[in-house]
This record gives sequence, C-alpha cells and structure tokens, in this order.
Amino acid sequence: MNIQVTGMHCGSCVRTLEHVLGKLDGVKTAKIDFQTEVATIEGQVEADLVLETIREEGYGATLIS
Repeated sequence: MNIQVTGMHCGSCVRTLEHVLGKLDGVKTAKIDFQTEVATIEGQVEADLVLETIREEGYGATLIS
C-alpha cells in the first residue's frame, strides 16, 4: 500500500517512521521517500492501523488508491 505522509522535516523523521511502521504486526517492509512524501508498506496489515500509527507519531497520512 502507498500512503501520502505530510509533516516530515528531515531524514530523521523518515527513519523514525520506517522504524515504527516496521514493528507493526504483518509489515514486511516500510520504506518512505522523503522527496515524494510517499510511504510504501509491504505485507499483510490493515491500512487503518498504518494510518493511525503515522498520525500518532504526529504526521499527516492519507491512503493513495
């Protein structure tokens, strides 16, 4: 799944989110492109859980269909 992430200011934001998302049950990989602000999540995980997790970290998140 691809998610538009807003509010990231630096590479540390990317690393933090990748780490937090990577710990979710069912996530195989979580990669975020800082330039495009798109997170690509691979695995078997509910989109709502991923969106909620990103928002709890203080960033905006919208599922890209």
